[in-house]
Amino acid sequence: MTASQPTVDGTSKKDRRGGRAGPGNILPSSTGTAKAVAKVIPDEGQADRHGFARGDMKGYLEYTDAALVSTDFEANLQDAVTSTADSMLCQ
Repeated sequence: MTASQPTVDGTSKKDRRGGRAGPGNILPSSTGTAKAVAKVIPDEGQADRHGFARGDMKGYLEYTDAALVSTDFEANLQDAVTSTADSMLCQ
């Protein structure tokens, strides 16, 4: 939980995720590390997540464009979920 994160769901000026309650949610966020790695290795690590989610990993890996937090996945049966919002951290 961060100092700016509310204790109950509310609004955030920054993004939708930032308004979600801190005690029950893990919120992905950007760091200086991701930006530094992108400068050193600009194109490495950009996997085709869409292809994996539709191919051999179907049923194990899911891909979403939604900005979600941990409690949004409580009933999700996939082993892993990746999203556009999170992969953008390294671009």
